[in-house]
Amino acid sequence: MHTYDPLGLLRVLDDLEQFARSSNDHAAIGAVRESRGALEKLVNKMDSLETGFDRIAERSCKPLILVIIPHPPTYVVDSIISLMAFFFSTTLYVHGYVCAAVADLSSSDRG
Repeated sequence: MHTYDPLGLLRVLDDLEQFARSSNDHAAIGAVRESRGALEKLVNKMDSLETGFDRIAERSCKPLILVIIPHPPTYVVDSIISLMAFFFSTTLYVHGYVCAAVADLSSSDRG
């Protein structure tokens, strides 16, 4: 199973841009900048969605937790909510990369 690190991808893009600059390849520099901009947009979108997942997890999980454990300690409720928010955000994060990979593959098939 592969994990994708957007910060690692940004470092790779930095290296590619440095190489393109040393080669004085303006087309490559433009492509790297466009790729970096698209990646940064996706990362920002994912970060903003994470807040929404925290609220969703709290609203959907808290009543369920109270049914299963009638009087749970606050730290238990908070821990379960945090885990659910992490699960939701990770699922969306992976989904975003899968969609991007599929789109990339389909565009390269056309190209």
